[in-house]
Amino acid sequence: MASVDQFFGGQLAPIRARFQSADSAALLLIALCWMSAVILVNPLGEFPSVDDWSYVSTVRALVERGEIELSDWIATNFISQAFWGALFAMPFGVSYTTLRISTIVAALLAAIALYRIIRNVDWPIPVALLAALSLLFNPIFFTLSFSFMSDVPFVAAQTGAMLFLLGGLRSGSRASSALGWVLALLAQLCRQTGLVIPLAYGGAYIVKQGWGLRRLAMAVLPLLVFLGVQWTYQYWLTATGRTPLMFGLSMRSILPKLAGSPVTVAENLFEVARYAFFYLGLFLLPISLPIIASIINSLSHKRAVTSTLVLAGTTVALAVISLRAGLIMPIWPHTWRSWGIAADSYGVTAPPIFLEFVTVISVCGGVFLLTCIGHAAYHLLRERPRAVGAWEFVFGLLGAAALLGILSLIDQKFDRYLLPAIPWIALSAMFAVPEKRNFAPPLWALVASGVLVAGMAWYSIVNEHNYMAEKRVWAAAINELVAQGIPRETIDATWIFNGEVSYGRFGTKTGASPDWYRSRDYVVGIWPEPNYTLLHRYPVPRWPIWGSTGSAVLVYGPKAEPR
Repeated sequence: MASVDQFFGGQLAPIRARFQSADSAALLLIALCWMSAVILVNPLGEFPSVDDWSYVSTVRALVERGEIELSDWIATNFISQAFWGALFAMPFGVSYTTLRISTIVAALLAAIALYRIIRNVDWPIPVALLAALSLLFNPIFFTLSFSFMSDVPFVAAQTGAMLFLLGGLRSGSRASSALGWVLALLAQLCRQTGLVIPLAYGGAYIVKQGWGLRRLAMAVLPLLVFLGVQWTYQYWLTATGRTPLMFGLSMRSILPKLAGSPVTVAENLFEVARYAFFYLGLFLLPISLPIIASIINSLSHKRAVTSTLVLAGTTVALAVISLRAGLIMPIWPHTWRSWGIAADSYGVTAPPIFLEFVTVISVCGGVFLLTCIGHAAYHLLRERPRAVGAWEFVFGLLGAAALLGILSLIDQKFDRYLLPAIPWIALSAMFAVPEKRNFAPPLWALVASGVLVAGMAWYSIVNEHNYMAEKRVWAAAINELVAQGIPRETIDATWIFNGEVSYGRFGTKTGASPDWYRSRDYVVGIWPEPNYTLLHRYPVPRWPIWGSTGSAVLVYGPKAEPR
């Protein structure tokens, strides 16, 4: 390892010293949990998820013809993800299964990176382990891991960039910083929101190094470089005639929104803040709970009782207000909906009491998360602005604020756009406890967090297994119609399945009315079609949940004319 140590400027030795057997066991546990979940879900199957058919077609052109052909449906930069998918497709062939596996691997890498980030700021292994597993089994992150959508690969590249950029700032290692910037560049070339990485880095750099003209220039330079990279990429797309019709669709609304009414901007900020309170509160509760418990344990008995009563009272009051106002999770239904996960899932409706319970848990998580961030900000920025950890806190907080700010300024808002904020917020929350080495989260808090993660894992695995089973049957029903000689363009199997074969041939390409078929002679779905004849009912081998197995996949044909 001497040559490797030399290449990394001697930085690997202390890293290996910290990477004890307990950490190795924790990482092995993360990998085993993830592999077990993958096996239970069963990722095999040739069918699209959401609109990843547009991404798959790009990888196919890259692997089979060596050409970069971006589908007009693609709105993200995507280019780095195309090459990531090609790494898996070249040896095994281009297929939905192969590219799905590439995302499954990226998800695991994201969890490992988050684990190392938490460990590197001196939190014990159980907290880092809970953070990694809560990311993996987050229902939205989980279902997107079984697709070729760009969300999970972006989170993986972004979180890896965070890990190595933090390491470079912390130790001064140029190799760590260089690797961090490479990963940040890959994140940028996956989704335009990668620009938040150099923005957050610049703020952290100033807080760590102090003010000065040269230091300010060093802080701003990465953001300018990344803006240049984005401009160059877009210029290349335009110059070569490769710009997708939908490219940058969401980002186009940012400048008009900023130039518009301040009241409208404030309303959008409040809306996104509300979403973040519920969703990030729920998804990060497994780590905010041990942090809050650690803080309360450090207080005197009187202050601990008072703090507990305030937190409990605030949670109860906000939960009652939310339930009475009809804010029942998921309050922002897109990827995660009341009847399952995945934007095109049609599973089984959950009992109302379950969703109300989730809402209360989300409010509790939101209160805890805000308390963690507020406590960290007070300690690091007001009491001791140059305290150890202040620049890391700023790094995380700026990254999250930038992502949420961008989200508030775009027209098309989807719940999955919150996923990249999770590692940034998780990092910021870690500094709610000033001297982490002297704090041991109480066992009851760790156990409760473990139960929460297990509950998320159960919900995600069962729903995703059922989703994949449903889509396999859906695809088989379509294939059987085609095998009977029925033209594919005369079958409406929802825009997800229609898009992979008929996008650009029928209907509008802008998404205003994505009815991508020539004629609707046959219909494959789960809803009654009164103007058609039911030809076949295909049962779906779902795992029972909520006491029901859900709907069958139905195939309809032309209605017979009366004689």
